[in-house]
Amino acid sequence: MRPSVAQRRREDLFQRIAGRRGGAVGVLLSDRVLQEATAKLDELRPLALAEIRQTIARIRALAEARASAADIFAAAHDVRGLAGAYGFAGVGVVAGAIRTYGENPPEGYEPDWALIQLLSMMLARAFDHPGEASASTLQSGCRLAVTKAMGREGREPPAGAL
Repeated sequence: MRPSVAQRRREDLFQRIAGRRGGAVGVLLSDRVLQEATAKLDELRPLALAEIRQTIARIRALAEARASAADIFAAAHDVRGLAGAYGFAGVGVVAGAIRTYGENPPEGYEPDWALIQLLSMMLARAFDHPGEASASTLQSGCRLAVTKAMGREGREPPAGAL
């Protein structure tokens, strides 16, 4: 059976994409598109950093008040995404640890507020002093703290989460 014209065109297109540097992403993201996206991210940077700062302050206030763990975990998820987009790897690591701790809580779950308070302080410190501790150092400390706390609660972090 002979391939149709449409099938041949599609296969030809896939071959051209596969042969280009970066594959499909390299084809779709030309230098011009990348420059425009970078310029837009740079333009939004002050707003994004203000949003991260404000959200971290909210997380800290909620942690100190021992209020609304679900809101803390959701806010940490948002911080993690913004931090990654703007090069705050340490902030992303700590926010990810907070989020991981909040995943799949058991019935009748009472969070370890001391852990959440500690992580919220680490989050603020990582944002205010990004070069003070490497992302790998923060990751090691967060992994140990979260794994121990979850272990006391009879649960484990999801595979690959920390």
